[in-house]
Amino acid sequence: MAIAVGRGRYRAIVFHCAFDLFFLSCFGVGGEKRVYYILGYAFAAVATLMKGLVGFIVSGIVIFTYLVFTKKPKKILKIELVWGTLVFLALLLPWYIAAGMHGGGGYMHELVIRQNFVRFFDAFNHQQPIYYFFGVIMGDFSPYSLFIPGALIYAFMTKDRLPPGKMAFFLTWFLAVFVFFSLSDAKREPYIIPLYPACAILVGWLIHNWVKDLKLKWYWGDLPAWIISVSLVLTVISTAVFLINPADIFSKPYSEITESGIDIVTIKNLAIPILIIIAVWAAVSISALIVKRRRLFVLTTAVFLAITMLYVQIYIFDAINPLKSPKQISEEIVANLGPEDGFGGFSPSGGFRWYGYLYYTERYIDLFDDPYELKDYYNQERRVIVIMRERDFDELPSGVKEEVATIRYFGVGHKDMVLTSNEVL
Repeated sequence: MAIAVGRGRYRAIVFHCAFDLFFLSCFGVGGEKRVYYILGYAFAAVATLMKGLVGFIVSGIVIFTYLVFTKKPKKILKIELVWGTLVFLALLLPWYIAAGMHGGGGYMHELVIRQNFVRFFDAFNHQQPIYYFFGVIMGDFSPYSLFIPGALIYAFMTKDRLPPGKMAFFLTWFLAVFVFFSLSDAKREPYIIPLYPACAILVGWLIHNWVKDLKLKWYWGDLPAWIISVSLVLTVISTAVFLINPADIFSKPYSEITESGIDIVTIKNLAIPILIIIAVWAAVSISALIVKRRRLFVLTTAVFLAITMLYVQIYIFDAINPLKSPKQISEEIVANLGPEDGFGGFSPSGGFRWYGYLYYTERYIDLFDDPYELKDYYNQERRVIVIMRERDFDELPSGVKEEVATIRYFGVGHKDMVLTSNEVL
């Protein structure tokens, strides 16, 4: 039996990225001051404790690449390697030693070797093609992602216009993180979070100069700005056509929507405000570009993007959440579980994502892949609730099913699930 613990996984990603950023900031903007270097090593140690060796490997690659790119490789001897390493190990080793003593060699192999080197070179899950992060960054940084190609070139061309090396640092920060994770066999969207601050600075540098200098060539800012504006117009047109006659022209997405359980009237009611917001956004953006009011275009994009995201978060996600998230069934589980009762999950093939249930129940989940261990779990005096896929429940031996007093079927997105208990709920 294994135990899954809620919330920690994604909090760890966020904090790991934050401390990575502190690490890079200390080396990138701290000048030659010793205290910044020492702080950088301390932040690298905390990032490593959060998410493993990647916590300092990625940042180390950024710093080394930056020194090579700026033709200052000898500076690596001036970044307090000895004292920094001592600080790094002093913060890191106590936890790793304690973890090794408690978990043994198998745990340390899993933690250090399998979850880092094996995952990078020969991934056992989350395998994606080398170009995977191109799509991720274009979507996650949209609409500003259209400025990224120009921003990278412009940063290289103007790298000496800021205080020495600063723009070169942000450029190597972005490229090193992007290339490193693209070469990894395992790829997931959160992996490249550490590059977004550098990306924002690079794009902001380009937009800042595009707004200030009307003589700047059209392809630096006008081209992506017009693509954004035209895309908004096309979005308005396609949304309007869908609202007028969804079943004919958009038959495939229409059937997927209706099969998901959301009625078309709800979809139309949710889409109309979005249609109005984007239509106004498109009109103001195009008008600003025609009269060469670039600052107005930038402000319009930021304001309407914020309005759109707020609307999606408050209204659209709220409508979709009951169908795509385990929130409702988790609330029912919490209502039926006492402090001493058990909460379990069964997945004989492994790989099932329990994070949503962990998040909404705020409970430990006892995980099983052996049906007879599950039978022993049911056969307790206390109440236990176990969730699993419907197909896994159907394949349980009859002797295990005999221990089940409650069977409740439910769906989360496209997954058919079963809630079971050894008592009547």
